[in-house]
Amino acid sequence: MVSFFFVLSGFVMVIAHYNRQMSLGKYIRARLTRILPAYWIALLLAFVVRGWMGEAPDWTALALSFAALQSWLPPYPFGVNGPGWSLSVEIFFYVVFPFLLIALQQKIISARNFLFAALAAWILSEAILIRLFNSNFYHNYPSISHDLLFFFPLAHFPTFLLGVAGGYLFMEQKTAPMPARWLKWSVLALSVLIVLALNFRAYIAKILGQGIPFDSGFFAPLLLIFISLVAWLPANWLSAPPLALLGEASYAIYIFQYPLKILFDLSPKSFLPDWSLFYIYFFALLLFCVGFHLYVERPLKVWLTQK
Repeated sequence: MVSFFFVLSGFVMVIAHYNRQMSLGKYIRARLTRILPAYWIALLLAFVVRGWMGEAPDWTALALSFAALQSWLPPYPFGVNGPGWSLSVEIFFYVVFPFLLIALQQKIISARNFLFAALAAWILSEAILIRLFNSNFYHNYPSISHDLLFFFPLAHFPTFLLGVAGGYLFMEQKTAPMPARWLKWSVLALSVLIVLALNFRAYIAKILGQGIPFDSGFFAPLLLIFISLVAWLPANWLSAPPLALLGEASYAIYIFQYPLKILFDLSPKSFLPDWSLFYIYFFALLLFCVGFHLYVERPLKVWLTQK
């Protein structure tokens, strides 16, 4: 589902910036103040709790992760706080996006042609990844070859590009592709299809007759269709304040999931039934991250943007 995040990121960034003049300084500041505080706090927390578990400190991994460069240099993507690898990739997308936006705003290429170009880049990328995945190059996890296929930023760039193309087409298209009633049924059907696809990947690979590196954007076109149709839905319960708050806190949920899981595993809980452990951890994670967003992220963002 990290691929979903990459597609959504490209889609939403186009919607946010397409009809306004971008100030590069404000853009960089907004992106970094949104990403880095929680990222650095979670990184340091993960580093400390791994030390509590008796792991020897890996200062190279910490330095690379602090600079958000870990995904570029195997074997370090999962070096300290595993989920942080995707933020290393996302920051690369943030660097490239202003150049893409200029091309879109100047209409150097039409929305449909840009979508076709993004699809072509995705097909080529997937063909290369699948070929490497099924060759002697690939040696399973953990290995440098695994890091290059699954965590290297360039391997995910076509996925982000599809999101940008979808956002561009959405901004240029004046009317919804279908009536609202059909949009709702289409979103429901795609939701079921995505869940089935994610849960039956082994069968898909068997049908295709070869191994598939699914986590490297294989489902990106399907995810883009889903995101595009949701974007066309009229305002509904999805925009309710509690869900909007969860959406705003979702980044904290993602980046803190690993260090908080270690702390949970280290805590005394022998008196709890095994079936309850996941749910207790899950709701504790939600409460912590919603509180972190409300009382740390929001005030910190205001303070940093006023500097």
